[in-house]
Amino acid sequence: DHGEDTLNHGFMGHRIELHDATTQVPLMVRLPKAQRKTGRVKDLAQLLDVAPTVLGLAGVAVPDSMEGLSLQGCIVGEGCTTSGVAVSEAVDKLVSATDGTFRLTVDGLEAHDGAVDDAMAHPTAPQVQLWDVGGPPGSDTELPLEKLPAARIQQLADLARAQRAR
Repeated sequence: DHGEDTLNHGFMGHRIELHDATTQVPLMVRLPKAQRKTGRVKDLAQLLDVAPTVLGLAGVAVPDSMEGLSLQGCIVGEGCTTSGVAVSEAVDKLVSATDGTFRLTVDGLEAHDGAVDDAMAHPTAPQVQLWDVGGPPGSDTELPLEKLPAARIQQLADLARAQRAR
């Protein structure tokens, strides 16, 4: 359900920071031979998506109360319906949203705090950090907020807001 930071950014463990090493974790699924489709899907998923996926693959109706999305379509080759963003939170008031290329990280706010949406939509350093996460796990690099156009920041913030509202 998470990776481990191994001093990539000066931290050891998985509960303090939200870097690629702790959040970019592969989800591997093995289906019975008759349903098996080989290949790799690069769409983003979240831990919240695992339970609805398992229920869907088992033929069990997914309760409306579940927050995640079933990834069954991704797995069986019928197409993915993911939102294109993954939201993560750490135990010490740290929230991030990534689209697989960039990550906005908000420090000092709980994930359920509505102020997170405003902080992402109108980021100011040092509370909000921008990371380039387009490379292999562990290669994420902090960027100046000005490096990303305002329209792209707004798009990421909107996706994160929609994801958190599910």
